[in-house]
Amino acid sequence: MLISILACDKKVELGKFNTQVWQLDFNGCDGNRETQLYYLDSIKKNMYGISETQLYKILGRPNKQELGERNRKSYHYYAAPGKQCFMLKSATKTPTLIVDMDALNRVQLMRFSLE
Repeated sequence: MLISILACDKKVELGKFNTQVWQLDFNGCDGNRETQLYYLDSIKKNMYGISETQLYKILGRPNKQELGERNRKSYHYYAAPGKQCFMLKSATKTPTLIVDMDALNRVQLMRFSLE
């Protein structure tokens, strides 16, 4: 007997959030990610429970990753120019979007922080 499991991705309504603008400003150094923060904040609860693959389609690859206990991960996306930018090495704090993933690689929490 053959059993197959189909994984259905959750449909995420992105509103006015522009994935291309976000992804093309990889380190946030161009300042284009800042223009998307309002829209991202308004849809972040819609993104809870989406898969890692869906997250990558929406936000692209993270700028930094952290591995936590029990296979939990945190992905960090720089949201504005800061110390990660060549010309701003003296900056003290960088606005960052942190996406916490659960052990099943689903978005558990999205929060903003200064790093």
